[in-house]
Amino acid sequence: MTAVNADLQSHYWEISDWLNRSAFKDWTIPKLQEELVKLLISLGIDLQRMHLGIPMLHPLHTVGTYNWHRDRGVEVQNFQRGFTNTQAWLKSPIRPFFEKGEIEGRIRIEPGSRSDEFPFLISAGEAGATDYFLQLTNFADRSTPPEGKDGIILSWISSAPEGFSEDALELLRKLRLPLCAQLRSLTHRSRANVVLEAYLGPYSSRRVYDGQVQRGDGEMIDAVIVFCDLRGSAKLAEHYDVQSYLALLNDYYEVTAGAFLEAGGEVLK
Repeated sequence: MTAVNADLQSHYWEISDWLNRSAFKDWTIPKLQEELVKLLISLGIDLQRMHLGIPMLHPLHTVGTYNWHRDRGVEVQNFQRGFTNTQAWLKSPIRPFFEKGEIEGRIRIEPGSRSDEFPFLISAGEAGATDYFLQLTNFADRSTPPEGKDGIILSWISSAPEGFSEDALELLRKLRLPLCAQLRSLTHRSRANVVLEAYLGPYSSRRVYDGQVQRGDGEMIDAVIVFCDLRGSAKLAEHYDVQSYLALLNDYYEVTAGAFLEAGGEVLK
């Protein structure tokens, strides 16, 4: 075994052990992402950005993204259903690799190259990025867009003059499955919270998740309760086909529920 390969194997076992230990900590996905990036950078991997795309079980959103940036940490963004019809997806560097059935893809970022096909990579290059590496996990069916699928997307961007080294790429390849297994576990935990919040509201769901499930558990609170219904919904259901009626209900929900949620209220369905 060469010295380089020995270092690579040592780094892999170090991060794998770290991932196993982190599974017993009450970390969120952004916390895991931040700590992982710190560890990778300490091992000599240059990172400008790391992206996670993870499915959500939510009435409004279908994908949650977690983007770590070297200059501002982790930013969370949720995409609504139908996002695969937007320019953000159609012009994404993820899409061609996804549609071809690949589990990984790499694009060197430099003017006059393939990276010019993607507005996101043009912007990244202007900020000093040199290399883009993508990993796709658990997307069995590529005949339809990723919306609603249970896969995980990882992407990494480097600003090193020569981009990612072969050793760095090999380490990321080795880490793909154990990292995605940990993310899947955190996703399932998050889904449980989302389902509880959707039907109980954030306030009550936190208490249920913390174990207040016995008969008689509860507390007195001050609250204003608003009942909201769609006038003439029965006639509308007769007028529209099923898909059009559901789209109308979703629009109504977004307008009414969105206003309460933005004001700090809770919506129970």
